[in-house]
Formats: sequence, structure tokens, C-alpha cells
Amino acid sequence: MIKFSPRRKLSDKLLLISSFVIVIALLSIALVFTVYTEHEARNNLQQDLKVLARVVGGRSAAALVFNDEKGALGNLRSTALNESVVKACLYDAQAALFASHAEESGAPGCALDLDDAQEGVTEQNGLLVVTHRIEDAGDTIGYMTIYAGTERLTQILNNALAVSLLTLLGLLPFAVLVLKRLIKRVLEPLTMLHHTAQKVAENPFSSVRAARQQDDEVGQLVAVFNAMLDKLGEENNALYASENRFRLLAENSPVGIYQMDEDGNIVYANDRWRALTGLSASASRAELRNAIQGDDQERYEALLHKMRAQHRPQVLEYSYRAEHGEEESMFMEHLAPLLEQRDGKTVFRGSIGSLMDISELKTAQLELENLAFYDPLTSLPNRRFFRDHLRQVMSQNEQGEQRIAMLMIDLDDFKKVNDTLGHDTGDQLLVILAERLRSQVAKRDVVSRMGGDEFMILLRDADIRTTVERVAERILRSVEQPILVN
Repeated sequence: MIKFSPRRKLSDKLLLISSFVIVIALLSIALVFTVYTEHEARNNLQQDLKVLARVVGGRSAAALVFNDEKGALGNLRSTALNESVVKACLYDAQAALFASHAEESGAPGCALDLDDAQEGVTEQNGLLVVTHRIEDAGDTIGYMTIYAGTERLTQILNNALAVSLLTLLGLLPFAVLVLKRLIKRVLEPLTMLHHTAQKVAENPFSSVRAARQQDDEVGQLVAVFNAMLDKLGEENNALYASENRFRLLAENSPVGIYQMDEDGNIVYANDRWRALTGLSASASRAELRNAIQGDDQERYEALLHKMRAQHRPQVLEYSYRAEHGEEESMFMEHLAPLLEQRDGKTVFRGSIGSLMDISELKTAQLELENLAFYDPLTSLPNRRFFRDHLRQVMSQNEQGEQRIAMLMIDLDDFKKVNDTLGHDTGDQLLVILAERLRSQVAKRDVVSRMGGDEFMILLRDADIRTTVERVAERILRSVEQPILVN
């Protein structure tokens, strides 16, 4: 059973990515909420300090006019109503300190530069400083500054952060659970598609198909997947049928069929090939080559090289003897290259061939040639052979470099032998005479039976006065010897 075990499931990846996005989003929201809360708290504190400075400053105007330091001090103490205030300072019109009140012993000192005295809020050494100008009848009669700490702002910021983190930790498990269910529901068609693919991988010819549950992109993917399976099923069926036909044809073929890889090793051979060669289906090219006889081995290797180089089919006839065979056989082999396109180039990947035993055909061919060019009774060349051979010799001797001669021989009264002793006796007589004629000339000379009791002898490099006469005399002496028939 084929199983695919990914290192991490797609649902886990989606859950991880979604959780990461949610955490980033919640953190961003918490950060924005914290910053906003701190900003609003700071603004509120500044507004409160401005109002407090305006109120206390207004109440302290009379103390400045009447030089009532005690009343001014009482007014400054009222700033303690705001928990953030650490010190309040009251100045006259020349920015000289008139009165001050500090809630803490380590509060900063009161100092105001008349040239820089402007209403507003500044920050000094981590404290908010609110400056208010005190007026009476449109004239500036003094100034007031209130120093406030930012500890409360820090506390508010910390509280906001804590609330945000607690909210994040509380919402994240719920969000992950919801995401997990949603992802599982969304990926359910893909899960079913995966199970279907596993079943199809186990059995490519299976008719199992994935169910299309939705009409979205996943549904379209399922439809395409099913269409692909249908197409593959059709192609597999066609391929299976084609393979069965080829296997049936190859195994029952009267011709030996085999396939070689690119190294020349046999990768397939049918029964007929094994019967012809006497080799196994896993034989190597060396075993086949060693059984080829004589010079045919080199011709066979040259043919293989030519086929690989030219990428064209080749045909060769050669003599073959199996390892334990007694007789040689004549084989005719057809070889065709198996080619493959790789990176725009044609690559040789092996060959496929067919092998036939043409021994009987060759024997019949030789017999036909003998019948056409040789006399069946005496086995001497016939009239046709002699004529063609004479024409060839004469064409080669156009310059007259050598002399040739012909002897015409006719047996007198041969008809009487046939009439008195029978044609069988006459045939035996002709055979014996043919052997005697052949024995009296050189191997390169031709003795031919032209028909009946007529013979022709072609002598090469002949001299009229010596060779021809000497051969004629030997022939006569040979014929004069008694012939015993039956």
C-alpha cells in the first residue's frame, strides 16, 4: 500500500500561518490600544493640570496683589487634589518666586525665566510642567507652574498592556479552535481527493473517483483530477491491450524477436529467438558475438556501430553456430535503433531486432544457381555459364595481354551407346568422361557441357603450339582408356 507521509500536514501549515497572522493582528491591536490609551491619559492629565493651574492661579491673583503669602500658600496646597502633582510654584510679574508647595521632599526647585515664560505644557526630567500666566484687568501680575509626575501614566500603560495580553491569551485558543475547524472543513474535499489518489496509486485501473462537493476552486480541482484519471484510464487500457497484442505476437512469431539495451545486453527475447540462438534471454552481446562464425563477427560489430552512428535500421546475414550445435546456420538479422530525445538531442537507448534462419533459403538459392549455371548430370558448368564466363574473360582481356583458347569436343557414335545399352548407361559414360576431361586441365580453366555429348574447354594463358596441343593429347589419351560401365 502506497502511503505519502509529509513532514507537516497542509492543515497544520494553514493553522500555523493563520495563528501567526492572528497573533500579529492581536498584538498590533493591543499595541495600538496601549498607545492610544497612554496618549489619551497623557492628554487628560495635561488638560487637568491646565484647568488646575488656571483655577489655582485665578484664586492666587488676590494674594499677589495684596502680597498675601499665607493665602497664596494655601491656594498652592489645593493642587494636591491631583495625585500626579508633586510641586506648585507661584511667581510675581517679574518671575520672582512668591510661594511654593511641594508634596515630596525630592521635588525639583522652582525656577522660571521671564523671557521664556509662556503658557503651555512642557516636560522636564520626566515631569510634566504646566505654566499659567496670571492676569488682572488685562495685566500680567504673576505666573504659576505646576510639576506633575508621569508614574500614573506608566501605570496606565502597564495596565493597558496587561489587559491586552490577557485578552490575547484568552482569545487565541478560541481563535485557533475555530480556525482548526474551519480549515478542516475547507480541506475536507482535498483530504478525500488524497484518499482517492492513494487508492488509484495502488490500482491504476481502479474506477474510484473523488466526489465533487463544492463548486469552488477545490471543486474544479476535483473535476480536473477525475477527468485526468478518466484519460489515464483510457490510455492505460489502450496500452494494456497494445502490450497484450505485442506480447501475443512476439511469443507466437516464427521470427526471433529481441531487444538490446544501449550496452548491447539482451533485455527481452521471445522463445523463437532463444531456440534459434541457443542463448538465454539474459545473454550478453559477447555471447552472441562469439557464436558468429569467421569474418562475420567483424561485419556484425561494424553493423552495430553503423546503426548507432547513423540511427538507421540495418540488415545483415551471417553464419552462426550455437555453443553445442553441430552445424552452422545462416541467419538474417534486422536491427532498428531505439532513440530518445533528450535536451534537444537524439540519444541512442538500445535496439530492437528480428532474427530469421535462412539456411534452407540459402540452400535453395544455391540449388537454383546450380540449376541455372551447372549441368545436373555431370556437375560441369553449362552453356549459359560458359557463355557468361567467356564474355567476362574477353572483356578483361581487351588489351590482348593474354591468350585464350577453346577446345570443342564431340563424342562420336554416342547415340549407339544410348540405343544399345540404354540412357542410364549413357549417362554414366558422360559422368566418367566429364571427370576425365576435368582432370586434364588446370583449375582456372573451364570445362563445360554444352548439351548431349558436346563439351567445351576454355584455356587461359594458352599457347597454340604447346599448351593447346599438349592438353588435347592428354584428353585423347585419357578418353582412350577403357571405361567399365555396369
